[in-house]
Amino acid sequence: MMERKYDVEFQQTKDALSCSSMICLTTDVWTSMATEAYLGLTCHFINDEWELMIFNLTTMPLEERHKAKKVMGSLPSAALVTLQLIVNHALKKNTHIQKAIGAARSLVEHFD
Repeated sequence: MMERKYDVEFQQTKDALSCSSMICLTTDVWTSMATEAYLGLTCHFINDEWELMIFNLTTMPLEERHKAKKVMGSLPSAALVTLQLIVNHALKKNTHIQKAIGAARSLVEHFD
């Protein structure tokens, strides 16, 4: 029963995300009352009906104290690649960001 529920929820999340052109990913690290550290990855976007949609994509235990270097080291490399692909795709789609990046590159080249 749990596997069926997971499959349904997974497909609904996938369908909702595929209809959205802009999403926001947030991460949070916290410590439980049992002093166990966790990292969460959440996706936020506004759907066509202007409703805020929030999906928890993962919650994973952290073995080490949650300092930035430790957190980055504990993430699976596949998660970092998937996240990088999302960021790259968003940067390529937004012409305002492309213009800002181009201007920043020109400025750096000028002073380099």
